[in-house]
Amino acid sequence: MRWIDIFAAWAYYAKAISFTTKHRLWGSFVVPVLLNLLLFVSLLAFVGFAAYKWSPIFGDYIAQRLDISVFWIRLVSALAGMVIMLMLYKNIMLIMLAPTFGTLAEKVLKARQPEYFEAEFSIRTTWHNLKRGFSMTLRYTPLELLLSFLLFMIGLFWPFISPITTLMVLLVQSYFLGLGFFDYTLEVKGVSGVAVRQWAWQQKYAQLGIGSGFILLCLLPFIGFILAPCLAVVASSLALEEYGKGLEMKANRT
Repeated sequence: MRWIDIFAAWAYYAKAISFTTKHRLWGSFVVPVLLNLLLFVSLLAFVGFAAYKWSPIFGDYIAQRLDISVFWIRLVSALAGMVIMLMLYKNIMLIMLAPTFGTLAEKVLKARQPEYFEAEFSIRTTWHNLKRGFSMTLRYTPLELLLSFLLFMIGLFWPFISPITTLMVLLVQSYFLGLGFFDYTLEVKGVSGVAVRQWAWQQKYAQLGIGSGFILLCLLPFIGFILAPCLAVVASSLALEEYGKGLEMKANRT
């Protein structure tokens, strides 16, 4: 795999828009879009209030203790706040919206492979999707937090490189985001969690591409973060045609 695969993965977002239009799947976006909007606004209000309340106090205290410019401390705090918001949003979204994303992944698979039998909605399937989403998040969150914390501390003690460490944190977030979005289709295909973990590092650049593409879409005013999750599910499902070869042979629903 090469770094070029990151840009190749971005192209699947354009393909996702075309695919969704062609197969009339926009209606399947309604429920996850509404839930995502509710989640995003709630977290934005919570993080915004916390930042307004505690950031000045925290920033002034750290600046005095470490004898560092208040400007740099507040800059790092602002960047850290953005990353914390992203981490909270990402982890909660991947768990709570797992049933709706799993259903969307099934519809994409059905459109690509008409012979595929689309399972009907059931409490058992919903619970299975929630459990798998929680399990994936719980497994990878400690490593993600550790890497992000180390990069944050480096940016705190050497503020002049904080833009670089922030970019590295976003790359860490992108990797785990991409893995989460790919897993919805992999779960529908019955690929076991063990097989996913073996595959994940081999296709790290594709995951970085899907994850970073999601973050870039979220930067688009208003419409970006509303459509980004659903488009990421469709894009990752389409990308599996290229990056998931051989995984079906390991299929074994957990």
